[in-house]
Amino acid sequence: LFVLRSGTEVVLLSLYVDDLTISSRSKPLVEWVLVQTKNRFPVRDVKSLSWTVGLRVKSSQESLLVSQGAYVKSTFDRFICNDDEQKERRFTPMGVDIVLHNEESNFLSRPAGVKEYQKIIGSLNYVAHSSRPDVAFSVNALSRYLQKPRILHLAAAKRILIYLHTTCDLGICYFPSKENNLFAYCDASLVSKDSADGKSTTGYCIFFNNNLVAWKSCRQTVVSLSTMESELNAMSTALIALQQTRDTLSEIGYIVPSYKIYTDSLSAIKYLQSSADIARPRTPHLSLRFHFIRTEVSSGQLQLLHVKSGDQIADILTKALPRPLFESIRDKYLQKPERDLQSG
Repeated sequence: LFVLRSGTEVVLLSLYVDDLTISSRSKPLVEWVLVQTKNRFPVRDVKSLSWTVGLRVKSSQESLLVSQGAYVKSTFDRFICNDDEQKERRFTPMGVDIVLHNEESNFLSRPAGVKEYQKIIGSLNYVAHSSRPDVAFSVNALSRYLQKPRILHLAAAKRILIYLHTTCDLGICYFPSKENNLFAYCDASLVSKDSADGKSTTGYCIFFNNNLVAWKSCRQTVVSLSTMESELNAMSTALIALQQTRDTLSEIGYIVPSYKIYTDSLSAIKYLQSSADIARPRTPHLSLRFHFIRTEVSSGQLQLLHVKSGDQIADILTKALPRPLFESIRDKYLQKPERDLQSG
């Protein structure tokens, strides 16, 4: 992301390989940057933004929708060849009862084609990181088996493809705002029945002006000895991402004086808001890096707010959920395109 300032105006140029997007409130500045770019490189100017790096962009005066329906359909046609699978519909990306590290000697534990599996997961990773946070957990979980996939893993990957194809019209909608509020939801699952190494899963999603701008689902690097410790690990990961987002916003002219993290762990909040001397006798094993969070809290930069487990929207990034809960959370992230949204 390149930033150019001219007086009170700012021009942003985002570059991904050979795909450039120029944006600014000043049309003359955009034209000037475009002319300077054309003088150095061959450029095809499409005037208005409708496609970028495989993302479909539809905009109106009130909102902007980013989706990947065309990419999902082409990927589905590429890997789903069975007639029965093509007619199938799925409403969640992963079943709640699946155990991916199952080593029992049955058909599902037989080896699958490595190349095919890696290609599918690569395509799914692109979708999960670009516009579909609802599949981030399931794709991350399947990415752990790239070297020795089994029939079970291939079937689970194809299920995600079928789910995406079933819901290919969903996308992330952005709305204008003048508030400059920055906050995150973060959650952790301590140890699931699918965990082969005892490590927890971190999930967080970051919002700026109530618009989703970043999300992540990942396995933690250390084994947590308690639910609170896994939540603190997730919180530290989310805080680092929040600070990076704040710094980027600062570079392009948005000043964010403070930010918030919503968590459903009251014990983690109490630990971070207590003095180190009080907390230490009960938590001598916790990493010193958790004091990094406490420092942010004591300085007033970070607010820790409790949210009920049923309202924890980062839950979708830490585990497979039953359909009613999954759809309830997903609908807070993603929307269908409205009829009045026009491309460009």
